[in-house]
Amino acid sequence: MKKVILAALLAACVGPLQAADPPKNAFALMKEARAAYDRGDLTAFLRGYEAAARQRSASGISRSRSSRRRGDASRASSRGRKSGADP
Repeated sequence: MKKVILAALLAACVGPLQAADPPKNAFALMKEARAAYDRGDLTAFLRGYEAAARQRSASGISRSRSSRRRGDASRASSRGRKSGADP
């Protein structure tokens, strides 16, 4: 009987437990970092971008420049050529 009363008293004192905030994704971290940059807080900006990069690398998401610029190589090689010129 004492245990039940003690448990009820403890539950009344502690109050409702709140769930923790879910972890932020890389997009949310980058958005906060950009806001920090706009405020002039460069340490928060760098911290946010580094956290986003760590999260992307841990999840296997790549943002390499070569994968985004594959089309640029073909355009760059054809820039020097004139139309109708022999190779």
